[in-house]
Amino acid sequence: MNNTWRWKRNERTFGYEEFADVAKMCKAACVATGVDISMEHDSAEPAIFTKDTIRFNGRGDDHGETFIVHRIETDVEAFCRTEQKPYDKCVAACLTILKDNLKFDVYKMQG
Repeated sequence: MNNTWRWKRNERTFGYEEFADVAKMCKAACVATGVDISMEHDSAEPAIFTKDTIRFNGRGDDHGETFIVHRIETDVEAFCRTEQKPYDKCVAACLTILKDNLKFDVYKMQG
């Protein structure tokens, strides 16, 4: 079964502090899940949670598409397929934080 998360931004640009605060919340939420994430599934580099970018994927075989959200974005809508891998918990947590704090519209599709 495939999980696809879709989101729509109501703003294309957020302030540095505002986005940095949300990135910190996302990082804490991902750590709390206990799921092993990194910048890319085949990378030794850690997941990214900065004032400009949130980016992560599951490690090794526990990966799907990389979850990426930028402070400044040209696209209003985006998506990420997680295939119900463990890092889906991190994606769900971050999108909930983005919805609550930056007013993202979030949709989960299963199929």
